[in-house]
Amino acid sequence: MPLGRLAMLLSFPPEIVGMIANWCPLRTQASLACTCSRLYEVCNAVLYRSDVQNHGSSSVFHAIVRCTDESVALRILKAAARGGADLTQCQDFYGVRSVIHEPSQIGVHSPLCLAAGRGLDSIVRFLVGFGIDPDGPGGIVTPPLFQAIASRREFTAAWLVSCGASLAWPHFPRNALQAAILNNLPSLTVYLAKWTDLDINEPAVVGSSSVVLALRSRQPMMVPHVIGLGADVEEPLWQLCRDQEWRYVIGLLEAGSIRLAKVLQIRGCLDLALFVAMQKVQSYDKGLQTVVLDRIMTLQAALESDDQAGQAGQAGQAGQAGQAGQAGQAGQEGQATRPKEVTDMLEGLLQRMLSIDRADLEVAAVLLRHGVKLPPGIYIDLLEALDKMKLDEYREKIVYQHPKLLKSFDFVFSHCSGMSLESRDATTNYFLHRVPARAVELIQRIKDQGLPLTAHGLRQLINRANGIIQNR
Repeated sequence: MPLGRLAMLLSFPPEIVGMIANWCPLRTQASLACTCSRLYEVCNAVLYRSDVQNHGSSSVFHAIVRCTDESVALRILKAAARGGADLTQCQDFYGVRSVIHEPSQIGVHSPLCLAAGRGLDSIVRFLVGFGIDPDGPGGIVTPPLFQAIASRREFTAAWLVSCGASLAWPHFPRNALQAAILNNLPSLTVYLAKWTDLDINEPAVVGSSSVVLALRSRQPMMVPHVIGLGADVEEPLWQLCRDQEWRYVIGLLEAGSIRLAKVLQIRGCLDLALFVAMQKVQSYDKGLQTVVLDRIMTLQAALESDDQAGQAGQAGQAGQAGQAGQAGQAGQEGQATRPKEVTDMLEGLLQRMLSIDRADLEVAAVLLRHGVKLPPGIYIDLLEALDKMKLDEYREKIVYQHPKLLKSFDFVFSHCSGMSLESRDATTNYFLHRVPARAVELIQRIKDQGLPLTAHGLRQLINRANGIIQNR
């Protein structure tokens, strides 16, 4: 602008200058604002007013989203506020929709949500101090607090909570505490659990407990945090077992073993072991199921050892020091003695796992590793079935009636044969003595041919044998 016209413009009152600037193009308004301080005061207000009317307060959007320096962005927002900019909602001047999907209409954003989701604490404080509701304007889908939590802005979220932001949101599946757990924010989780009215054991709308949310955060340290805050572990453990989410069960058993030991005790571990062992799972999950069972049995063994040590200590206090010392030494040298009720139930479980109609060999192997002995009932069932197979015409029929017979027999016979002479009891020796030699030979022939120990494998073996005879 020529200096003469500029001097004439400066001679006018501010109101007249503002009216003239309103009729100027946007670039001219910006140039006038950069000319001198007097025109800046007038034209800056005109620019921001025009931005509000024509561009949806795009200056606010670009200050928060595009500006890389938080202090510069804050100065822009303060200037925009002085110029009359709308700090409750803003739009992208270029029409680019934000990645944060909280607007009620396309391209409209909440400045507080934008700042909270980016962790711009000074801007969040300025907006709340300016009078913006900590929950943001009405009509948004996700409020600022949950934007901060979803973006893992822990300090920003805690500050919004201290300002009175709502800890739950209509139609939102989780409250702030549950969202903090799921997004792996341990400090915010502790703050919300201790200093707000949120209950650590309140289930989410989707049905997940705090412990399950911590497991799904895929951050191992979140589980001890949640358990330390008093979260229930027993019911989530049972629910995970019912849902056969074995990976989460393993994580909970690793992170919460101390708490679970106090809650479950020996009887609870036994019930859980029986339940897990009886679950029928897909083949690709079998390995995880056996790992879970092994962890539960290990926890039960530790509880049995502690219980036995406690009984030995009480006996020593009662004056039976010699007997207590012997019991303690026995507990250290070998496995803790199980209560008879527990022993009977585990042996019954093992018998069912090795029955001629089930033959769950993976679970049976875990039970044997933990000292469960083969009960006589297994030997009796196997010997009865093998006796019926002595005649060739009944052999295939029996295997078809009991498809798991060959697998069960092979497992039990191999286990008993591999035992040392000193460890075999009378029933084991009786079983090995009564096993028909033809049954052992049949199993070996099927294995040598690389066939499965099933009715189909037996049929293939017979067909191959008949083929050889016919060729001769």
